[in-house]
Amino acid sequence: LLVSCEEQLNGRGRGDHKWVAMPGTLCFSFQASASVVLSFTALEVSLLIVRFFEAKGRKLCLKWPNDIWDEKFKKCGGILVQAQ
Repeated sequence: LLVSCEEQLNGRGRGDHKWVAMPGTLCFSFQASASVVLSFTALEVSLLIVRFFEAKGRKLCLKWPNDIWDEKFKKCGGILVQAQ
């Protein structure tokens, strides 16, 4: 299940941190089945996103544990993984 939106009104990050989506950003949530193998899912998803944009000529980098930064070292994304 994948849900996307043009505007996010009540985003959140790790802990009690709020996530504010600026106009023109991509916001989405998706549901996936848990893996039987323990993994670093947030880091894996972040790395896949960085590799995707690198293939398109965009330079991004990762900041542990779940942030994606642009070439000017400004945060441009974050991955939040939670078990239900």
